[in-house]
Amino acid sequence: MKKNLLTAVLLSAVSLGFSQSVFDKYENEKSVSAMVINKSMFSLLAKFEVVADDKETKDFIDIAKSITSLKVFTTTDKKVAAAMGNDVTNYLKSSKLSELMRFSDQEAQIKFYVLEGRDDSHVKELLMFVSGVSKFEDIDINGKTIETVLLSLSGDIDLNKINALITKMNLPQELNKVNQKQKI
Repeated sequence: MKKNLLTAVLLSAVSLGFSQSVFDKYENEKSVSAMVINKSMFSLLAKFEVVADDKETKDFIDIAKSITSLKVFTTTDKKVAAAMGNDVTNYLKSSKLSELMRFSDQEAQIKFYVLEGRDDSHVKELLMFVSGVSKFEDIDINGKTIETVLLSLSGDIDLNKINALITKMNLPQELNKVNQKQKI
């Protein structure tokens, strides 16, 4: 009986760990640029005494308090981009995320997925997957043309305040369209 219980606990821990860190393997991939910001950094940002006269700064502080994780992975490697695409597909099958919106422009595709939150204005997770970016010659990192971008944002995210985060952290402006689409 103890053996079965131990096995069940270990399998649960492994599956929980996998679902929470399915994209973490790209953090150490040589052909991937990674930015990972954890809850403690957002908490630190939220603690700064800031005299905020503008709404964007106030919104940024509010949203920073509610974020548990931000991960952005970009690659110029088509093989790694394909692997990211497969991982996103598998993650979507095993998670409760639903497609919020998608759009294409000259063969590049941008897809947004969300895990619903406490109400229509909040989400627990926002996943953005952009593929085929290399077709746009004016988008590059350090002289290298980006092929794919994977962004994962977790917490209690207020979509009404997401613009402040996008502006202050220089995130992709396409995230603004998530909130616009949500209201339609």
